[in-house]
Amino acid sequence: MATTGEFLRQLRSERNLTQEQVARECNISLVSYVRYESGNRAPSSSIAEKLCKFYGITMDELFSGEKTSGEISDEDLRFALFGETAKEITKEDFDDVKKYAKFVLARRRGQLE
Repeated sequence: MATTGEFLRQLRSERNLTQEQVARECNISLVSYVRYESGNRAPSSSIAEKLCKFYGITMDELFSGEKTSGEISDEDLRFALFGETAKEITKEDFDDVKKYAKFVLARRRGQLE
């Protein structure tokens, strides 16, 4: 289990991002982000929320220093996205939504050219 700072560094490295890029994307100062990664300061709850959203992790994962292995089932995802109308969504439409979500995530992580 990693510290919060080590975990932030790991997440950033996995995405081949600089500290400056993460700070800019999360709208926080570079100095603050460096302190979070170095363990000299813990992020406030509002900053932690920004970091979790950016990295696609939960608060529990951020502060425990490790990702949980729990995958979201397609059934749960369909319900989360479409609610009671989930049964009306075709497999093709649902697959398109998942492809778009992967595209958005890749773009956010800087993996698209």
